[in-house]
Amino acid sequence: MKYVIKSSIAAALIGIAVASGAYADGLLARVNTTQVAEGDQLQLVLTADGQGGAAPDLSPLSTDFNMLGTSQSSQTQIINGRTSQSVSWIVTLSPKTKGQLTIPSLSAGTLTSDPITLNVVDASQLPKSQGAGGISVAATIDDGSHYVFQEIPLTVRIETQVPLQRAELIAPNGDFELTQTGQDRSSQITRNGQPVNVIERSYLLRPQTEGTLTLAPFTLRGTVADPNARRDPFADFGFGSSMMQQMMQGSPFGSMFNSGKPFSARSDAITLDVLANPGTGTSGWFLPAKAVQIEAAWQPENPSFREGEAVTRRISLLALGARPEQLPDLTFAEPDGARLYLDDTQTEMVPTADGTVARRDFQISVVPTRGGQVTLPEISVEWLNTETDQTETATLPALSIEVEGSVPVSGAASTGPADTDVAAVPAQAATAMPMSRLWAGALAVVFAAFGIFVWYWRKTRSSNTAEKFEDQTLTLRRCAHSGDQAGFYQALLALKANPGQADPAELGEVIAEFERLAFARDAKGARPDLNAMLKRVLPRKTSGAIKPFKKQKHLAPLYPAS
Repeated sequence: MKYVIKSSIAAALIGIAVASGAYADGLLARVNTTQVAEGDQLQLVLTADGQGGAAPDLSPLSTDFNMLGTSQSSQTQIINGRTSQSVSWIVTLSPKTKGQLTIPSLSAGTLTSDPITLNVVDASQLPKSQGAGGISVAATIDDGSHYVFQEIPLTVRIETQVPLQRAELIAPNGDFELTQTGQDRSSQITRNGQPVNVIERSYLLRPQTEGTLTLAPFTLRGTVADPNARRDPFADFGFGSSMMQQMMQGSPFGSMFNSGKPFSARSDAITLDVLANPGTGTSGWFLPAKAVQIEAAWQPENPSFREGEAVTRRISLLALGARPEQLPDLTFAEPDGARLYLDDTQTEMVPTADGTVARRDFQISVVPTRGGQVTLPEISVEWLNTETDQTETATLPALSIEVEGSVPVSGAASTGPADTDVAAVPAQAATAMPMSRLWAGALAVVFAAFGIFVWYWRKTRSSNTAEKFEDQTLTLRRCAHSGDQAGFYQALLALKANPGQADPAELGEVIAEFERLAFARDAKGARPDLNAMLKRVLPRKTSGAIKPFKKQKHLAPLYPAS
């Protein structure tokens, strides 16, 4: 008896491995369902007896169907010592339109199949569960107001009382974004004394347009064990089915002993009213979110601020339950005593336990233009709180920094008395009020002395101004020739406070160009041309080569007299 069993098993395995010479005279076509929902899928199986010749021509299917995938399998049977073979092609199809569609006659070499008629209907016209009982799918959204571009949590709950061999959850498409968040959550409950397996999956729904939004059903497809499937042939020889299935697991013949029954289950459609921008804000930008905040950090931390030196500040706008493209551009008002340059912006999405956080970072170069206290203005963003339906404002408070450098004198300096006709004053005084000749002479002397003082003061001031201008131009020229950008910029700022013979308008343009090239990253690596800027700033008669001065006492020790 044992010999017979072993011989039968060996003959069966040989029959599987060795091809038979049987040949088919037809191509059998069958589908797993003749009624399918719009946007749903079905399987077409084409089977040819024998070895099978050429693969079937599937191009006629493209007229009414989208082909989502194809596979091939073969089967060998040994009955009473006679061997038969068949080869099958499995095609996954999705109808393009609703209505009555026909799978046309297909050919595989000399073999042809019969056409098959399908009825494609709306999902609501089909039963929620087909092919198997005890399986349900439900999709839910929390009640409340829903706005366009808002991030709306959605949960899909699957309950099944039967083991699933294979399952796939298919999400609907439409004028919205649907993103899965986190991992599936599995649990088990008891209902009517029977165990029920529960699987939950979370999504975030973001409507793209206002108005009524209908979310089509979620569809769960797969296979369950088929009690009517053909019997495991190895069970007749005393082997358990589970043992042979384990032996064949991973082999190309494993599916022969693991046939399943296809099923599908759908949730109900969801309809919600998507609201537009309520227009309650004043910024003109609509940002619906659960929470919004603005943060700022210096790079590096706790920097020292010096006149003319750039320091990077990163300002971050974060919104819980929003998309990065919903975050507005921030407005950076330029403070008194500093220039601001936007170097770069970056966006990202950060998943958290409370939902997705949209983040937008702004890299700002802060360049102080004077010493003393400089106050960076506050930054604010209006947003709509989707939990309270109220417009709120997120604010980054103003920040004061202390800058090392020259501090301008507060208030305008007095320019001295206006020009006065010295001779006319005493004459007018003499005619206005009678006085003795002595008093008149004394008054004339006082006015004359005052006039001499004014003349001397103006001459001295002019001399000091000219000398100071000469020092600044000398510093500019030396920094230009040595390529000292920091020193050149400091000299430009000093010259701005005392322009002397320089053109103030041209000086302002040069300073702005220098700052753009030196501090702004959008300059693509360009460097300021110090010599060209020197020629633009200084008058022609002072913009030539450096000439030695007889007096060098005003030069810093860095430049010894020659």
